Amino acid sequence: MASRRDFLHQGLRLTALGLVAVPLIDANAARASNRDQLEAPSTEMEPPPDLFDAQVVDIDFWVKPRTLSVVRPASGEKNLDRIQAWRKMNPDLTIRSTFIAGFPGETDAEFEYLLDFLKEAQIDRLGCFAYSPVEGATANELANPVPEELREERRGRVMLLQEEISKNRLKAKVGKTVRVLIDEVNRSGGIGRSSADAPEIDGVVYVKPPYEPHKKLVVGQFVDVKITTSDAHDLWGEAQ
Repeated sequence: MASRRDFLHQGLRLTALGLVAVPLIDANAARASNRDQLEAPSTEMEPPPDLFDAQVVDIDFWVKPRTLSVVRPASGEKNLDRIQAWRKMNPDLTIRSTFIAGFPGETDAEFEYLLDFLKEAQIDRLGCFAYSPVEGATANELANPVPEELREERRGRVMLLQEEISKNRLKAKVGKTVRVLIDEVNRSGGIGRSSADAPEIDGVVYVKPPYEPHKKLVVGQFVDVKITTSDAHDLWGEAQ
């Protein structure tokens, strides 16, 4: 049976033009829906049910243009339009995804296409790994492998771009109030995470304790936090 990575590798290579996306919704990240799965994988980026209530949408994008020109292929534009439409429906929606850099046959132009897409899509949480051969994967037989050094360089460029995107996305939260689950309490206050933060993967929210002496932060407690500061990964705020 083909692995998930093998499935993605084949999809990357077989994409006809522009973008094809498979929505894979993380049930834990979208707990407000009370479903095991919001939507089964498909080849269309239709809005998942309960988008108004969902907290995080996890999507696998297949970005592999067969031909490149000055004008971006219509399918890429459509997917960007869908992402923008989702955000209009739910401004607090967090979109996360993972990309492959240096897939066999990937040209400089195709990689620049990926960077352009990321600049426009402004994905909130993004990971990228350099392609590496997997035992039994069909992609191992593809021609024109990208040298390992170049694969790593491209991965680094994606993550450097994403750091700037994340910095701007988090900065937009300053002044807003977010709900935070407290994971740790210390002398300075507490450390927690919002619905957009996966434990041990994403950043955290540093929480100043309430001004009222009788109110204390408790591990496992949900608190409303007004965000006062941010960087590329974390948020700081005051418990309300």
